[in-house]
Amino acid sequence: MTAARGVRVGAIASATARGALALALAPLEAALTRAAPETGLPPVFVVGPPRSGTTLLSQVLVGCYRFAIFTNLAHRLHRTPLAAAWLARGLVGRQGSVFDSRFGHVAGWGAPSEGGRIWNRWVPEFGPLDERGAGRLPMATIRRTVFGTARLLGGPFLNKNVMHSVHMRLLDALFPGCVFLEIRREIRDNVRSIVRARAAGGGSTDAEGWWSVRPVGAEAFVGAAPIVQAAAQIRLVRDTIERDARHLGEGRRIVIDYAELCGDPTAVCARVERFCATRGVALVAIAAPPAPFRLHGTQALDALSERSLEAAVAGAAP
Repeated sequence: MTAARGVRVGAIASATARGALALALAPLEAALTRAAPETGLPPVFVVGPPRSGTTLLSQVLVGCYRFAIFTNLAHRLHRTPLAAAWLARGLVGRQGSVFDSRFGHVAGWGAPSEGGRIWNRWVPEFGPLDERGAGRLPMATIRRTVFGTARLLGGPFLNKNVMHSVHMRLLDALFPGCVFLEIRREIRDNVRSIVRARAAGGGSTDAEGWWSVRPVGAEAFVGAAPIVQAAAQIRLVRDTIERDARHLGEGRRIVIDYAELCGDPTAVCARVERFCATRGVALVAIAAPPAPFRLHGTQALDALSERSLEAAVAGAAP
């Protein structure tokens, strides 16, 4: 059997096993969904452009505070996320001092996940969607899944997903009063990280070659060079977050600098804790913040790419 065929067979077998497990867990999922509340503490959402530090911020917060999350197990068992949360009790928060990821994926069944397969059951993966689209979604099921997860795992719900960056108004319609933690990275380092991730095959692209989150205005950059797309993507995502944050009103979002997160995680945790408290979300500490991190991803690209980067960043400036 060739290696490629072996991978395909393995993938089919894995999908078959997940399907069988989902079928077995369906009665438990139905019971947990019926018992789940449709209201609860305001959920906390981490937003920002891809490769801006959203994963690290969520890792730090889940390691330091008792949060309820979509785990990797729930992501895999996306048709039965509440049953997966029930199975994952006791696994969440055991990450300890390990702060590592690969293109946003954190290893471990109890580790935090974007929950992309869960959200994609309800919300289109690409493109923005605001409160006007909420009525077309299974709002009760979404709320029960999120608040049911919070009840099962014993903490306020936290989720990082770069797609949330263009869905803030939709999330507010689903979860009135929810709060947002936006992280920003120096734009040149952010562009370099996106370009390297694309070259390494991290993440996915849509049918027109757009990588990761696709904000309003992205259509003007379809077919552009990756560096140009990356710079435009960062600006457009930030613009969308800024516009939607103004629409939602004061006090719904704080902005966290990636360099500050790396250099002083303790200060960032304290800021997040104070901010959440103002929104009625009291955080329960389970561990001390980690030591400072080495600032990654600042290495320059080759000379030609760096010249293109400077031009792209200048062209992306508001």
